[in-house]
Amino acid sequence: MTTNQFFQDIQYLLESQQYLGLLLENRIQFLKDKNPTIDTSHDALAIHDTPSDIIDHFANVGDPSKNKQHTQWILGQYKKKNIRQEDMYRVRPALEHFDKYKSKLDKKDINQYKTLSELESAVRPHIGTASTKKEEKQETISKGRTLVHQSDDGTKVYRLEPTEEGKKASISIYGGGGGLGGTHTSWCTAADSEYNMFDHYSKQQPLHVIHTPDGEVYQAHPKTGQLMDRHDEDVIGEIEDGESYVPHKHAEHISKALDHIPGGGILKVDKEFPNVTHKDLDSVISIPEEDANDSYNTIKSALTHPNITPDLLEKAFNNHSFYIKQDVLRNPKTPTHVIKHAIEKVNHWGVKYVAMSNPSLGGNDIRKYYIGRQDQDLRGALLSNPSAPKDLFKDAIDLGTPSDVNHAMKNPKADADMLRYGVSKHPHQVYKALENPNAPPDIIDKGLIDKGWENAYGQQLAAEHPNATPENLHNALKSKVVAVRAAAVEHPRFNESHLKVALNDNDHFVVGKALRHPLITSEHLHDVIAKSNGEVHPMISKLVYSHPKLSDSDLENALNSSDPHTIITATKNKNSRGNK
Repeated sequence: MTTNQFFQDIQYLLESQQYLGLLLENRIQFLKDKNPTIDTSHDALAIHDTPSDIIDHFANVGDPSKNKQHTQWILGQYKKKNIRQEDMYRVRPALEHFDKYKSKLDKKDINQYKTLSELESAVRPHIGTASTKKEEKQETISKGRTLVHQSDDGTKVYRLEPTEEGKKASISIYGGGGGLGGTHTSWCTAADSEYNMFDHYSKQQPLHVIHTPDGEVYQAHPKTGQLMDRHDEDVIGEIEDGESYVPHKHAEHISKALDHIPGGGILKVDKEFPNVTHKDLDSVISIPEEDANDSYNTIKSALTHPNITPDLLEKAFNNHSFYIKQDVLRNPKTPTHVIKHAIEKVNHWGVKYVAMSNPSLGGNDIRKYYIGRQDQDLRGALLSNPSAPKDLFKDAIDLGTPSDVNHAMKNPKADADMLRYGVSKHPHQVYKALENPNAPPDIIDKGLIDKGWENAYGQQLAAEHPNATPENLHNALKSKVVAVRAAAVEHPRFNESHLKVALNDNDHFVVGKALRHPLITSEHLHDVIAKSNGEVHPMISKLVYSHPKLSDSDLENALNSSDPHTIITATKNKNSRGNK
């Protein structure tokens, strides 16, 4: 090599480095220009808040590539709220392994991975895991981890001590010194990085780890309501499987293990695990009032749990706020003396209203609380109560206020005679009677008195009412309101005589409903064609000529039509019959 060639090569390398630096600078600047704002609302512990700082953080801390080719993917995950800034301890090793093992992966484009967990799962099989002997050695030598329970089936529960030794044990055993957040897990509490969150959680409550007999691990932290699998995904007792829910594969192991963790009962209730006991529910009910707002959904789950008992409902009523008191009073298991106390002693309108609606309240008590009460909404709660005595409905109807009449006539305990009485006293309230499943045919006919759109709602209730007779439906088909006539067509008692009327309706929507009715025959379809004289609404034409019951002769006539749409529809119909 000549001296000149040597210096030319040196100059080329220097220029290449400058070009690479410029390329990186331009790539990062491009992302900053394209993202003038970045939403951080999902990231409560965000370190950076400006778009420039956030992108630099992702490029410098999360992206291991020299040309920062993955920074855009990291930013995309953050904008989709899939990751937080603190998750770079997971992101960087995952991308390092992606680059290292890309040739072995099915998906070789980083943008094909929709979530960080998906990327981690893809690279994980290509990374060696610690041997069983090594893992056992770690369990033996760890000073920061205590075995608190071991069941006969091999399930173990460990407490990670809230000390520096506990943190080291978490990293050593569950983090494995780094890589995907750890050889074994992706927990931030086991990360071998500056973003390790062990101290943040353990100062609130010691972390516990459940080991199942087949080697899976779950981290529990009742104080913050977290139960995470090894991939740092939330765990619940039932998981979606197609159109139904099935128990989590480790539901029984986890549920029993949680019995040996302080506050574990809270997680059992919150995460819908089996074998919830009185003690578990009591632990939820006993959550201090100052923490109740943060745990409201868990408390509500306990109050509606099938294993809740009257004594726990009373305890919750006495211990908690007005909002929780109302949830207690919605449960029919709530003791009657608690309901009466709420009505008579608690100075809170919402509490009184819910208490008056509880079906455990007796008829005599409902009558007592109704008489002389001035608040019409509270009277309405009493009249809507399934346990309200029938004679109280007559008093309400005679009282005559719209609210009382409304609630009295809507109560399912109001029989046909009571509804007739109510309508005779208040004819304009007939639609309220029609909201009652006990409305008789004569009341339904009153609802069908046609005033056009003025009483369209009442007419539609009448046409849809389960007690509507064939005669009621004939009257409904005479309505000026299209929706009422269409509702009559869909009624279970709609018959062939109704069908003939509906097929002659002057609105294509009603005719279309009739053409879809199972009673339709080839003769009906022929009559529709004959009546149209070649002028038929496109929707009706499509329904007729695509109908499987259309006769062969009418189908052949359609195939010879001059209308191209009719020919197309008829051709599809013929092909569907196998006449190629």
